[in-house]
Amino acid sequence: MLPDSSPPADETATRALFAGIQTRLEPPLDAKLRIQRRILRTIEAPAVLKEVRRLVEPSAAMQGRTWRAIAARLANLSSPIVRPAGMFWQNLRGVLTPENGAREHIWTRLTSRLHPAEKTIFSPLRWAAVCAVFVLLARVTAFLMLPPTTIAESPILLLPKGDAFLSVGDGKLLQQVTAQEVEIKHAAVIQTGNRSSATLLLRDRAVVRLDANTTIALDDVTDTLRPATLPSHTLTFVSGRIWVQSFLPSGLPGVTIATAQGNVIVHEGSVSMASASDAHGNGIITVLVADRRATIVHGAKKIPLVAGERTALAGAPLLVKKMMDKEYADAWVRSNLSLDAVHQQEIVALQQRRRVASAGILPNSLFYPVKRAMEKVDLALTLSPQARVEKQLLHADTRLSEAAALLNEGNTDASGPLHDYRAAILAVADGTGSNVGFHNLVQTQLAQTAADVAALETGNKAYPLKVAVLETTAAVPGSSLKPEDVQGMLVVDALAAIKHTVEAGDLAKAKADFENLQSQSSLTDLERALPEDVRNEADSTFTNLAITLGDEKKAATIVQVPALSTSLSDAEVLQSLRRIRTYKGARGQYNQFVLEMRMIKQRHRDDEGRVLRLLLRYPPSEDVRHFAELEVRRLHQELLLNKAKGGTGAVQTATGPSL
Repeated sequence: MLPDSSPPADETATRALFAGIQTRLEPPLDAKLRIQRRILRTIEAPAVLKEVRRLVEPSAAMQGRTWRAIAARLANLSSPIVRPAGMFWQNLRGVLTPENGAREHIWTRLTSRLHPAEKTIFSPLRWAAVCAVFVLLARVTAFLMLPPTTIAESPILLLPKGDAFLSVGDGKLLQQVTAQEVEIKHAAVIQTGNRSSATLLLRDRAVVRLDANTTIALDDVTDTLRPATLPSHTLTFVSGRIWVQSFLPSGLPGVTIATAQGNVIVHEGSVSMASASDAHGNGIITVLVADRRATIVHGAKKIPLVAGERTALAGAPLLVKKMMDKEYADAWVRSNLSLDAVHQQEIVALQQRRRVASAGILPNSLFYPVKRAMEKVDLALTLSPQARVEKQLLHADTRLSEAAALLNEGNTDASGPLHDYRAAILAVADGTGSNVGFHNLVQTQLAQTAADVAALETGNKAYPLKVAVLETTAAVPGSSLKPEDVQGMLVVDALAAIKHTVEAGDLAKAKADFENLQSQSSLTDLERALPEDVRNEADSTFTNLAITLGDEKKAATIVQVPALSTSLSDAEVLQSLRRIRTYKGARGQYNQFVLEMRMIKQRHRDDEGRVLRLLLRYPPSEDVRHFAELEVRRLHQELLLNKAKGGTGAVQTATGPSL
């Protein structure tokens, strides 16, 4: 059976209810018609009003007749009937009408009252507004005329080559470095893999190269330089092998490498450090000074090292030795020395570009007086004392940048801006008085500037900048740098430049520069004023250059070897041997040994064996003993040849003085 399709009972009831409501609410037919007619009348009402207006409005002819009738009535006012009334109004008009002068006066008063009222400005307020506009114009003009107030600083960059790992912050795991260049802003741990290396650029002041399987911790990432302070260590050498090149001068805190056995401080030099273990498993850090100088801090002692010297940091007392030829020929040393030269040139070029870009208008420009005037106005509008000092130092640094720009353009004379730089710095230093904060601002600015020009070498066209900065620093009241220190530093720079010329193979130029330096400077006069590390570097470099360039007379003059008598006394022999022992490093001792033996050969040949026997008995170092043995063998062969030819010769025995 099919299901029942009829709707439910409830739905049927609802439909019936709505049908009943519809029937009761629907109006009848007559009501519908009434409503419809009312709506139509409402719609047609505006049309009816328009029709009424059309019917009521007079025609044009009727309007004309009406106006003519009005005009005729007005013309009849002159009739005898209405004349008295007209005369009354005319007389009243004459009485009320003012005269011409009074009319103009009244009109002027009315027009003046009709204009908007002007607000009177109080005189002091007006001058204040003028001053505000002047200050605004001065600020805008100074902004347009003056150069940028800051010089861009280089960040700390890590340049990995191969697998390198980096951990920034405390307690974080090492993560592999995938980028070609990573900027480091916080303390970090850096590690290289088995077949990788990395280069760490410490801004413009130093570079650290990491060999394979090397771990270091970068501890100091600040950019603050303060002279005459004991800085914290820059980085910690954990294991492996690193090469450190520093451009910081000796008057500033150098790059300090901390190890478990002591610290190494590098100033304007290149140092190689390698970790190893002895037979008992104790750690040993080998330190090689390849260029300029470094200082070893071992316990409470500071031991200066110069180029060509090496030592081992361990628990025992340090023993300074001469670097062997095979160490100089090592690929690690040779490649890094080559990279040092290239990196130094790049740093100098980068710093010069920054200086030139910040110079602004140069002294050879017609607008330069306007620039100096704007600087004075800008300084006068600076109210804060500290801001005034900072702005004065900034203007002084601008003078240095102007000198750099002039030298970069080929102008050999930049004495004007350099003189203004010195005068500006000294004026600020004298004006600070006893204010420690302002004095620190001056010292910090000088330290920053000295670090920026430290990479310049003698012969560079921008080297006068370095000379001016050092001399100005020495002239500031309360500075730890003295004028004689500056002279010694300049002599050491000249020696380093001559040494690099020799390494480049230009011996003729090196010899000419060396002779010129000899005629202008005296190392002996500066020795007392120089720090120990700088003095050792100067002595060693002077001696090495004299021997390399083949001028024994100059070498003797440099080390001040006195003229020996025809027969050496015991005291003179002892003095000669003590001069050899003056040098702590093996290279310096060997160079002095060569000088002494050459002088003895030329003047006291019979005493040659006597001195050699004393050296064999009391050698300053094992290297000197080895060279003395070679000289004894050579001398013995010469004696045998002389005897074979019938000549005479004797070697005196080592008697008398002892070391």
